[in-house]
Amino acid sequence: MRAGLLKNLLGLAITGSIALHSAIAQAPTAPPVQREAPTIRFTLNDQFDRPHDTAAYRTHVLVMIYGDRASTDANKSLGERLHLEYHPQAKGLPPLQARQVPPTPLVGLPAERASPNVFVEPVAVIGKVPGVVKNIIRNQFRRGAGEVPVWLDFEDRMKTSFGMVAEVPNVVVLDATGRLRYRFAGDITETHYKRMTQMIDQLRKEAAGQTP
Repeated sequence: MRAGLLKNLLGLAITGSIALHSAIAQAPTAPPVQREAPTIRFTLNDQFDRPHDTAAYRTHVLVMIYGDRASTDANKSLGERLHLEYHPQAKGLPPLQARQVPPTPLVGLPAERASPNVFVEPVAVIGKVPGVVKNIIRNQFRRGAGEVPVWLDFEDRMKTSFGMVAEVPNVVVLDATGRLRYRFAGDITETHYKRMTQMIDQLRKEAAGQTP
């Protein structure tokens, strides 16, 4: 029985959370979160036990995508599409190289100024498991995701902080000051994708001082 339970835990954690690529109700859309939203800061380690502090993304836009096993393919597609939206030169490159490509410059920004980046990070929501299982899961992610970092959430931080809707992509966007500015859970239609990218575009401009 223990072997079967372990196998199920690993299958859910590994198959359900790798995405190139964080409450909300079971509604297909969610409105942007206003600027008065609190600053978000936490640290999650990846499959190599390297820490990723959300504060390290300040001055840029951070997009976190997470979900369960049923949302794997949709999460992956969304993550890849968002990355290429802001890093079109990454198309066709190996994953690690694609992550190093600079973002599309903001229109109107002086050439000597770097444009704020958009980081799209996958988060594997695993939940509380025994230490020995954590080690096995990390090893599985090393083999499955390679060098691309996947944030491993063993404390259900994403669920408790932002909520999680089953079987669909869950998205959280933090602005350049680390504030929660956008949340979404649901099947991604073209309308939803457009709204999401419009918000990200706005946050990039804010980070560059192009809007009030």
